[in-house]
Amino acid sequence: MKAPRKLRPVTIEGPLRFVPVEEWAERHRRAGHHPLPTPTTENPERWDCDCGGLWRILTPEQIGQKFAHLKRDLREGEQARRRAAKVEQDLRTAVPSSPRPPLHIADQYVAGPRRGKANGD
Repeated sequence: MKAPRKLRPVTIEGPLRFVPVEEWAERHRRAGHHPLPTPTTENPERWDCDCGGLWRILTPEQIGQKFAHLKRDLREGEQARRRAAKVEQDLRTAVPSSPRPPLHIADQYVAGPRRGKANGD
């Protein structure tokens, strides 16, 4: 059996935040990399680094793609809530509003001494 691959620990110092391009570029320069602006028509604020790093401002379309899973989860949750409410409503309508009156038991079947072999008759 193959040994599991060791993963490097990842730490995030505090909450995620927007990193200005100047700070991102300076961090890469201190690491000996060479970040350069590489604007495109879709994203004029794009920067690439020779280490493979990329800094960019997401376009509205890219943001929609990045967070599509959250929208899907929200939609599925809403559908589940609607289904649960419908089941609850169906249960309310399935139960009769007034209970049926008890059945009348004929006097001959009312509990009392029995005649027959069991009682010694």
